[in-house]
Amino acid sequence: RLSEGYEFIGSEMTLAADSGEGWRIRGRIDRLERDSDGRRHIVDFKTAKTPKSLKDAQNDPQLGAYQAAMGLPKVRIEGEDGHSMPLSEYGAESGGGMLMYPRKAAGASGTSNRRMQDPMTEDTREEFLAQKVRPTAAGIRSAEFPATPSAEACRFCPVKRSCPAVQTGEDES
Repeated sequence: RLSEGYEFIGSEMTLAADSGEGWRIRGRIDRLERDSDGRRHIVDFKTAKTPKSLKDAQNDPQLGAYQAAMGLPKVRIEGEDGHSMPLSEYGAESGGGMLMYPRKAAGASGTSNRRMQDPMTEDTREEFLAQKVRPTAAGIRSAEFPATPSAEACRFCPVKRSCPAVQTGEDES
């Protein structure tokens, strides 16, 4: 993306943001770039062969969480060398996110292996925090994790044999 005016900032960087409300967002960013206007762009590489739909990419929770974290007052970024610094050192604001599918070649007919997520505004950031992050943080703090069985989830669950939601009729003792 250098030819498109983007500057490479780093890869495999740890993002750590403290909300000041008793919860934090922490994650690894595959790639961080800065555009010519100084906005930070998150790039998340995906291994799937089939890219998400354009609509699903706009609502991708991982990119959303990273963008929301970038707007919090206490946010730091740590490089592969372990050096940590305020995210503001890397640019003024979020320019959005991108899901990149390297296993899918960009097609000659104009199909893309990139899926974009628009930058968050203050309003969309607050909406994301209110609808996704705060309820998730509250649920984790409550230490209550009710079983939510489904054929797909239970198929790979490591505790299925002891789950109260999945009764096999076998005595597990």
